[in-house]
Amino acid sequence: MSLFHEMETLSRTVDRMLARHGLDGGHGLLRTWAQAEDDVVVDREDAWLVSVDLPGFQRDDVNLTVENGLLTLRATRDNALPEDARLVHRERRAVDLTRTWRVPQAADVEGISAELVDGVLTLTLPKRAEQRPRQIEIRA
Repeated sequence: MSLFHEMETLSRTVDRMLARHGLDGGHGLLRTWAQAEDDVVVDREDAWLVSVDLPGFQRDDVNLTVENGLLTLRATRDNALPEDARLVHRERRAVDLTRTWRVPQAADVEGISAELVDGVLTLTLPKRAEQRPRQIEIRA
């Protein structure tokens, strides 16, 4: 049994104990670390693409800002129950995350766009035309 498996087992046990007493579990350090959003950054000729896994998030849960050369993602998902409901079991945790990337100087900040589809947020940071590579013709 690996150390991470043992830590995950311990984290789930503590979460269940808290839930039995009406407290919100799911905030274990391992779980927070292990389930952190994953991102992929791709450099294309015309733009940079950033994909971030945000399973269970809706568009209204996510906020993106760009300021002082930094692109910041903030996402919040709560575990609020309807007033007439009683918690029986919960493995989904409330999440309040922040992620920041430095925007490349060659990016067209005004052209940044974002799309959230099937739990994957895709950011497109277009490159300014004057910064894109271009082929230079060599004359004889």
